[in-house]
Amino acid sequence: MSNALSEEIRRLPVLVYQFNVSFHTEQHDLIVYKEELCHHVENGLVSKLRATLSTAIDTDIKNSQREMTGNKLYAFNARYFILLVE
Repeated sequence: MSNALSEEIRRLPVLVYQFNVSFHTEQHDLIVYKEELCHHVENGLVSKLRATLSTAIDTDIKNSQREMTGNKLYAFNARYFILLVE
C-alpha cells in the first residue's frame, strides 16, 4: 500500500499537468478552479490506487489459494469451484 501511494504521489505533477481548465484571476473563478483541480487529482489518485491495489489483492488471494490447496488454483463460481491450474 505504501509503495503504491508513494508512486501516486510522485505522479501528482502529471495529474496536475493533465488538468485542462482555463485559469482566471477572479476570486470566484479561482475558488471554482481550485475545487475542480482537487477533484481531478483526487479522482486520478483513487482510480489508479484502486486498480493497483485490486491487482495486488487478487494476486495475494490466488497465492493463498495455491498454498491452501497444494498449488492447485480454484476459482469460486456462484455454484461451483473450478480448477484453473494444476
